[in-house]
Amino acid sequence: MGRSRFFSAVLLAFALCSSLSAQPIAPGEYIRSGDSGVLKVERQHGQTRFSLETTGANCHSCSMSGQVKGGYVQTDDESDDTTGPSCRVRLTPSHQGQWLDLPLQNGEACSRHCGARAHIGGTYRKPSAHCSRAGQRKARDTFIVHYRAKQYPQAVAALSPVLAQCGDFLDWIEADRIRNDLALAHFHAGDPGQCLKLLEDTRASGQADEQGLKGEMPPCDFDNYIATARATWHNMSLCKGSTGR
Repeated sequence: MGRSRFFSAVLLAFALCSSLSAQPIAPGEYIRSGDSGVLKVERQHGQTRFSLETTGANCHSCSMSGQVKGGYVQTDDESDDTTGPSCRVRLTPSHQGQWLDLPLQNGEACSRHCGARAHIGGTYRKPSAHCSRAGQRKARDTFIVHYRAKQYPQAVAALSPVLAQCGDFLDWIEADRIRNDLALAHFHAGDPGQCLKLLEDTRASGQADEQGLKGEMPPCDFDNYIATARATWHNMSLCKGSTGR
């Protein structure tokens, strides 16, 4: 009886592990931390297809697409190549299929799809509806409508949840743009203190000028961020003038 129970327990554990590893990969859009990568999974013509775009430092990027087969992603350009190594990487679902994990080390076959400072590894998560890219656009559009109508408290209410709840799905430059938008809305609503508090969390606030900022980031990142940095410095002066700081 004891031996029978032992084998039953082993079989049950094996079945549970098998069911977890065989968890289906659900279609949808999955985003890597900091909006540094987007993995899209779709069903097309009886196949499960994927596309993957990631960004790294200094505007380096990865780009690939292909099929999902048996828990692996495999790129189209190498799926029929039997003479060389293929880019084939396990895609592991977790958290009831809301997260997808790609290993950090993927070999040379996958690295050829990437710039030197970019990679595809990491955890990709399905955002909630209001944190999806469509949800963020809707919040920003609502903010703009209220801001232009000089309804500043309503503008703040429309955009603040994106910064408060969706930070992990925001690119760092976009996060600072949102801080600037909210800072101006607070300023016009008569709260320059909150304006400064938001701007002090930006990357630009740690530098006094463009030369200081240029010294701390790669050239392409600097070029993409400098317009936001200039807006930050201008808005900080505006809000400091009202607070007397």
